[in-house]
This record gives sequence, C-alpha cells and structure tokens, in this order.
Amino acid sequence: MSRLLLDANVSPALAEALRWRGHDAVHVNEVDLRTASDGVIFRHAAAARRTVVTHDDDYLRLLQAGAAGPSVIHLSQRELQRDPLVGRLAQAMRLGEVLHELGDRLRDGVAVRVGAHGVRVDPLPLLRSRRRDPPAAAALRSQSPPLPRSGRPAPDHGVGRGEPARERTRDLRMPGPGGRGR
Repeated sequence: MSRLLLDANVSPALAEALRWRGHDAVHVNEVDLRTASDGVIFRHAAAARRTVVTHDDDYLRLLQAGAAGPSVIHLSQRELQRDPLVGRLAQAMRLGEVLHELGDRLRDGVAVRVGAHGVRVDPLPLLRSRRRDPPAAAALRSQSPPLPRSGRPAPDHGVGRGEPARERTRDLRMPGPGGRGR
C-alpha cells in the first residue's frame, strides 16, 4: 500500500479515488496545508513518510537541489482533468497502475515522471544539474546536505565518470490513456 500526499494542484477527488483503490492517500487540504509553501509540504511529506503527488515540477527541483526525499510522483498529464468525472477516474486508474509497478521503490526514494506515453523512474538522490539552483531549492538548502560540487554521484550509485545518467534510470513503458505505448 502506498502512502501518498497529494499537492494542492491535484484534485482532492483523486485522493478519494486512490483510497477507494486501497492506497493511503491524503490531500493537502485534509492536513491543513492547502496554502503552505512547497518546502513546508515537502518536509511534512518526508516526516509522515508519504510520497508527494503533484502536477508541477517544483518538488522535482527540490530533489535536484540535493534533498534526499521524500519520493515524488510528477503527473504531467493535466489534460486528464479537463473532464471532471472521466478525467479523475482515468488519472486514478493510471496512477494506480504506476503505483502497482513501483511497488516498494517509493519507500527507497524515487522521482517519478508520469507522462501520456510512459513513466520515468529515477532513484534518489537525483544528480544536480550544472545550471543554477532553482529558487524553490532555497527552502530546503539548510535541510538536506547537497551533492558534491562536481555533480557526480558517490561511487555506490552505479554511475561512474563518463557514464550517462540515463543508465541510472528505469523507463517503464506503459501506455497512457488512449495511447499505444512503445
């Protein structure tokens, strides 16, 4: 069973649909975090051992800035929410499939990007990009130790010098709603 915290930009009805499917899902509205900053929500999710489910990439930026967790699921298919009933149901079904595929890896720490044509899963900690830290990273800079300045992971991450980071990534090819997959 997955422990999830849905961000304010995700419908509260999705939390209910996920609970109906057997997941421990709460929306930020249910824990009095509706107007909280991303940093506060992120720390709350980490303390409660919940995975953040969101439509925006601010939480992924926090992970890229060096935060060690919690896991984040970024739902990039906002178009599913256009139809209030069918969209939420389709999104709940899609997310349920992804959660089933991920299994216990959410507890280990992963960044998940769910798109219309597939799912990308990166283990944490994420490699810091070479560009400047995003503003969202400032909220957690004192909370988590940063990655080394070189941007390279420690040797135990399985990626050595000169090896592309994509080798750390497992790409789950799953068809999206109405899609054929690859």
